[in-house]
Amino acid sequence: MAAISIFIPVYNDTRWLPGAIESVLSQSHTDWQLIVGDNASSEDIEAVVRRYADPRLRYRRWETHVGIDENFNRTALLAEAPWVQLLGADDRLRPGCLERIAAAIDGWDSTGRLAMVVTACRRVDEAGRPADHIWYGSRRRLDVSPGVYDSRAWFGVHLRDGHPPWNVGSVAIARSVIEESGGFFRPEVGLSCDVELSLRAAAYGSVVYIDEALLDFTVRPDADSSIRLWENRSGNDRRTPIEKALLAGLSVHRHRRRVDPQEERRVRGAIARSHLQRAAQHRVLPDGRGRRGALDDVVTAIRWSTRAIIHPYAMAYATASLVAPSMLLRAAKDWLSARH
Repeated sequence: MAAISIFIPVYNDTRWLPGAIESVLSQSHTDWQLIVGDNASSEDIEAVVRRYADPRLRYRRWETHVGIDENFNRTALLAEAPWVQLLGADDRLRPGCLERIAAAIDGWDSTGRLAMVVTACRRVDEAGRPADHIWYGSRRRLDVSPGVYDSRAWFGVHLRDGHPPWNVGSVAIARSVIEESGGFFRPEVGLSCDVELSLRAAAYGSVVYIDEALLDFTVRPDADSSIRLWENRSGNDRRTPIEKALLAGLSVHRHRRRVDPQEERRVRGAIARSHLQRAAQHRVLPDGRGRRGALDDVVTAIRWSTRAIIHPYAMAYATASLVAPSMLLRAAKDWLSARH
């Protein structure tokens, strides 16, 4: 069956790392390689890795500390198998994860190239309890049908309104695609570089989606993503994280295939929605820029897509973000979050 390289980029996460390693060791599929890339930690990461006497497990300590995305990239370069999969130190593969992914790879009999296999994941808190209400917040979880997607169809999934049901830790990508497309993450994209990677990989071939939660993704308040979201909201960044990812992914697709005008309009609409969502965040989160920040994002949304804004729901959302009392907006957010 297909060989898969799992890589865990880590910095001072000795509390979580053993569980991630053990989740790989417990896989029913055995043709894997596991690489732990230590980002010059002050904690003894090597001692954790040495607990496990398995020849498929490799440890590499980098002497220079770099940004999180750069550490992901240099650790990914150590992968040797034809398929590559990232795993966070605080995430856990379900026992059949690699077997299901390998079966999809080995069973590929469609025309063209298979670029990526994606599975759904389960969001959990630090105690292992369901955490959909924390992760998805007021946005709904997308329903994505299992099966094969070509480049256009997979791009279209990302343009729907809602959070995807997967995480980058439940994504296996052909190593040849990573090499041809310029590497794993693109640090200049920022927080949503995982979305950009998903879009970019799909420009090189088809995607198989498995609608089964084969990864436990841990939702942590101290996660790097939470910090970078705060920086994006409070730092007067004119672009939303998803805007950067969509534009970068669109650029790759334009070079690889014909992108029609309808797709272009949908991209603009998705970017407009991301600005409306951030407009409300400015009003309800303590790190937001209040009504001034909300106004900036509403105006930017209109510039991106008037068509998207004139939808009754979008107009109500924009108006509420600008004029509704913060207390009412927080209550609405909590009500929507509780529906998950």
